[in-house]
Amino acid sequence: MKPTCEPWTLEQPVRPGLFAAALCIFLSLALVAPAAAQLPGTVWGQIFDATTGDTLEGVEIIFTNPEAPTFREVHYSGRNGRFRIMIKNVVTHERGGFTVELKKEGYVTRRVGNVRIPARNETRLSQLPGGGDWNLTSEEEALKQQAAQFEAAGIPQPSEQVDLEAEARGSAIKLYNQGSNALNSGDYETAEFMFQEALSKKADLTSAMGGLARIYSFRGDHVRAVEYAEQVAAEGEDLENMNQILYAGYNALGMDDKAEAALASLQSTDPEKAAKNLYNEAADLYNAGSIAEALTKLEQVVGFNPNHPEALNMLGLCYAAQSENDKALETFRKFLEVAPDHPEAATAQAMIEYFESL
Repeated sequence: MKPTCEPWTLEQPVRPGLFAAALCIFLSLALVAPAAAQLPGTVWGQIFDATTGDTLEGVEIIFTNPEAPTFREVHYSGRNGRFRIMIKNVVTHERGGFTVELKKEGYVTRRVGNVRIPARNETRLSQLPGGGDWNLTSEEEALKQQAAQFEAAGIPQPSEQVDLEAEARGSAIKLYNQGSNALNSGDYETAEFMFQEALSKKADLTSAMGGLARIYSFRGDHVRAVEYAEQVAAEGEDLENMNQILYAGYNALGMDDKAEAALASLQSTDPEKAAKNLYNEAADLYNAGSIAEALTKLEQVVGFNPNHPEALNMLGLCYAAQSENDKALETFRKFLEVAPDHPEAATAQAMIEYFESL
C-alpha cells in the first residue's frame, strides 16, 4: 500500500517591511481621494456704474489665485450687468482666496482680493464672506474725483489730467465720425457700436446720442429713440431732427400730450417738416377710411403751410366726403391756384365744375 502523499505548498514568508510599505500606499491613496474631489462653488450678482447706477454689460471678470500661478479663469457680465460664475473646485483655493480683476473700456480697472466662494452653494455677491460689490468707476468720474481731492487739499491739478480729458474727447469724436460715416452708408450696426463706444469715452457727447436716436427711431425702437433724443433736445442741439424723432416716438408710444408739444416745437424750428409729418398721418387715415380724423389733420397741415398742394387736394376730397360742399369748392379752387399743373389738377377742376352746378 502506497502511502498517501499530501501535496507540498510553498508559502512565501511575509516580510514586515514590504507589508508596511503597501499599507502606507493604501492609506495615502485613501486620504488623498477625498481632496481630489471636485467641490464647485457659484457666485452671482450684477455689476453697476458706481456713480450713475447703470448696469454694465461686457465687464471682463478675471479670477486668479496668488498661491496658484497657473490658475486663471475669465468670465464676462451679461445683459443688465448680470453674471453667474461657477468655479469647478473652490476648495483648492480656499486658503488664500481668489483675486478678482474687473475690466471694462472707459472704466478704472478694479482688483478685489481674498474672495472666498463657499463650496456646493450658489452665493449672491453681497453675501460672500466680507460682502461688498464689484461696481466700477468711469475714468471720467475718477478724474473728477481726483480733481475734487486736489482742490480740497489746495494742490494744483496735474497738467496730465487736462491731457487725459482732451485725449478722451478726441478719441470719442473720432469714434463718432466713424459711426456717422457708417450711418450715412446704411451700416446701422456698425454705427450703433461706434456711437456707443464714443459715449463710453465721453458720456455727454450729444452728437453720439443724436446718432443713436436716429438709429433707434429708424428701427422702430421708440423707447430708446426718445430717451436719447430728449437728452439732445435738452441741450438745445439738432432740434429739427430731435423734435421729429420725439414726435414720431411719442405718437407711437401713445403719449399724445408730449407728441403735441414736440409737434409745436417742430413747427417753430421746421414748419415744412411739421406739415409733412401731419400730412403723412392724414394720408394714412384717409386711405384707412377715417375721413373725419384725416380732415382734422389736414386742416392742421394747411394751418402750418397754406400752400401745401397735396394737403389742399386731399382736404377738398374730405370736405366732399363729409358733404361740406362750400368748403370743398373753396379748397379745390385754392389747390388749382397753388398748383395748376399738378397731376390731380384735372380731377380738381372736374370737382369744381360739379359743385358749381349744384
